[in-house]
Amino acid sequence: MSEKKGTQETIEVLQLVLTLVELLAAEIKGDGLQWTDAVKVVMSPEFQEKLARALAGFTAIPGEVEDLSGIEMIDLAEFALRATKSVLLNIGRAA
Repeated sequence: MSEKKGTQETIEVLQLVLTLVELLAAEIKGDGLQWTDAVKVVMSPEFQEKLARALAGFTAIPGEVEDLSGIEMIDLAEFALRATKSVLLNIGRAA
């Protein structure tokens, strides 16, 4: 593959998903997840910012994925693993 398209849009979607998980986990900590918690999370400035970024370039993701080189695949996997570790540590601290 040629690495012409990069991975920025794919990373932004991964960040959105991880932010959603982290925000929902923080809400679950209290009395469990309620509908009002889900609305609170989705309307939070942090989620809204990540959502706007992810949606702005969403249509570029298939092209990015088709163009991935081996190094980019490793970079994406490394990003996802590090971010997931961070989210899990934050969830553990919140528990």
